[in-house]
Amino acid sequence: MPKTLVSASPADATTRPVRLSARDIAALTPPSRDRALDVARAAAIVVVVVWHTVLSITHRNAAGAWTMPNPLDDIPLGWALTWVLQVMPLFFVVGGAANWIAYERAQAKGRAGSTFVWSRCQRLLVPALRFLLVWAVADVVLLVAWPGYSSVTHWGVVLFVPLWFVAMYALICATVPLGVALERRVGAASVVWVIVVATLFELVRRLYAPWLGVVSTPVVWFGCHQIGMSSARLSWWKSTGYSFGVAVVGLVGLALTVVLGGYDPSLVARPGGRSNLLPTTLPVLWAGLFHGGLLGTLTPWLRRVGQRRAVWVAAIVVNGSAMTILCWHMTGHLVALLAWERVCGPLAAESTSGWWAQRPLWLLASVVTTTAVVRAFRRWER
Repeated sequence: MPKTLVSASPADATTRPVRLSARDIAALTPPSRDRALDVARAAAIVVVVVWHTVLSITHRNAAGAWTMPNPLDDIPLGWALTWVLQVMPLFFVVGGAANWIAYERAQAKGRAGSTFVWSRCQRLLVPALRFLLVWAVADVVLLVAWPGYSSVTHWGVVLFVPLWFVAMYALICATVPLGVALERRVGAASVVWVIVVATLFELVRRLYAPWLGVVSTPVVWFGCHQIGMSSARLSWWKSTGYSFGVAVVGLVGLALTVVLGGYDPSLVARPGGRSNLLPTTLPVLWAGLFHGGLLGTLTPWLRRVGQRRAVWVAAIVVNGSAMTILCWHMTGHLVALLAWERVCGPLAAESTSGWWAQRPLWLLASVVTTTAVVRAFRRWER
C-alpha cells in the first residue's frame, strides 16, 4: 500500500505529498526491524481470504441467500487442519506482540495511553465503517431502483462475516494499557491468570448461564492477545527451544479441552451449528498458546524468508491494506460468484469431485477479485 510523506523545500513554503510504493518502503526498511511478525500476519491474512473464497462451499440456500459452509466434514481428520489453519488466534497473538512493542515506544515518546488506543482503534474502525456505509448506500439505491429487490441483510449476510473479528480486535486493542500493566506486574503469569479466569467463566457459562458467553468470548481473545504481549516481553523468538515447549503445552491443552471438556474438535463452524467461535471457547485460547509457541519456533525461518525482497514487498502490500482486504474480499468474491451463476448456472452445494477440481480456478478468481477491490478502496486505509 503506498504511503504518503510530506516534504518541503526552502524555495517552496507549501508542503507537497510524496507517494511511496511498496518497493520504496521495502528499500527504506531499517535492518533492525524484525520481519517475522510482519510475514506471519500477512500469511494469516492470505489464509483467511483463501479459506473464505476457495475452501468454502459458497452457494445459495433455498431462500436465495448466500451461505458458505466448509467441506471439513468430508475430509478425514479435517478438524485437525483447523488447529493450524484457523488463524484468528494467531492474529491476536501477533497483534499482542506488535501492540506491546508499539506501546513501549509510544510511552518512551511521552504519548498517553488513551492516544495510543484511539490511534489503534481508528485504524480498524474507520475502514470498517466506510465499508458499511458504502453497502448501506448501495442497498438503499437498489431498494429504490430495483422492484422486488430484497435487502443485502437477507441475501448477503456472508459479506459482513469478517466484521465480527474487526469489532472484537478493536475491543481488545482498547485494553492494551490494561494488558501492559498486567504483564509488567506479574510477568508471564498473566497468561496463566487469564487461562484460569477464562476456564472459570466457561464452567459457569456451560453449567448455569449460557448468556455469559458475551463476557467469556472477549476474555478468551484477551488471553490470546496477552500471549502475544508475553512473547514480546520475554522475546520467545530468541529461543526456539522455549518456543517449542510453549507450542507443546498449547497443543496438549487444546487436546485435553476437546477430549475432557467435550468441545467440538473443529475450530471453525461446522454443519449443525457447532462452533467454538460464537461464543468463543477454551480450545481457541489453547490454540492461541499453540500458535504463539509455533510462531516463536518458526521465527528464524520467517526472518530468513522476510529478507527476500519479493516476500518483503508482498508482506508490505498485504499488511498495508490489511483492513481493506479483510472488509472487502467477500464483496470481490461475490462478483465472481454472480459471474459464475450467469455463465455456468447454480454453484455446487456439496464438495463433490467436480467442486474440488474447480479449486484452482477459484484461487485465480480470488486473486483477481480481491486485488480489484483492494485497488478500489485501499485509499481509505491509513
